[in-house]
Amino acid sequence: MNQFLTDLQQNMEVSMHAISKESEHDLELANRNKDCLNKTMELLNDFVRKYEFQSIEDEIRFFKEQRPLFYAEYIFWNEVFFLESNFPVGKKWQIRFLKKELKRINNFFERHKELYKYYKQQLKLHDGQLFVRYPDEKLLSVEENPELDSKISTAYSSLFAKFIAYEKLAAKIQNSIVNLKSGGGEKNGQEHTHRLRWTGTKAQLIELVYALASSGVINHGKLHVKQLFLILSEFLHTEVTHYYPYFQRMRIKKKDRAQFMSYLSECLIRRMDESDENPRFH
Repeated sequence: MNQFLTDLQQNMEVSMHAISKESEHDLELANRNKDCLNKTMELLNDFVRKYEFQSIEDEIRFFKEQRPLFYAEYIFWNEVFFLESNFPVGKKWQIRFLKKELKRINNFFERHKELYKYYKQQLKLHDGQLFVRYPDEKLLSVEENPELDSKISTAYSSLFAKFIAYEKLAAKIQNSIVNLKSGGGEKNGQEHTHRLRWTGTKAQLIELVYALASSGVINHGKLHVKQLFLILSEFLHTEVTHYYPYFQRMRIKKKDRAQFMSYLSECLIRRMDESDENPRFH
């Protein structure tokens, strides 16, 4: 299971990285990522239908922690595609549209506030009822989805995924509203735009974000690492998932625990040395 999920994640990220480089505008990016995530979910669902969990703990871990990360990406890009497809013309109408979508997201969290508290507080007391297929009883009411296949998910697992996706979507919408209010130009999904793109590896970006968060040089250290990932992912038009497990792998290394930081330092020193040899006063 773990190897399958690792391979699936890597293939997903490679595909999305290529899509990010090739897409000429935000609507194309959202549409292609949506299709990519649809294929990813099909592979994951086909695997789960045939897989036998070795223990209840493994099943809980999958439906509470692992599957929601993939499904959240699927939900997020479908939502972004909807936003891009329906984005109006004119700054006033754009802000009004985004605020309406933000209200829809807040209403969703309000409807599911009890489960959202369970999610935010990382509780475990009722995991056996929430994240096991065919539980003896349901503890919390959820909106029933007639299309939900009980072999591949639980209603609560799907809601956890939606929490992740909607938190990310809300941050994206809020950033767009701030940009529009501060004088940013009107946005048109069909218009070709020049965008900053992260062209390094996901591992390098994860290391950089943790370094920035740990140093306290942004917002006096009051910005949570999760918020920083959301903001930089949006700014650099890339997607970062499963960053905490990677950080843990960095942490337990015996040497070269911050390879990218060492690489950046080497690049800076090399540039300084080259400037010493060939000074340019501009």
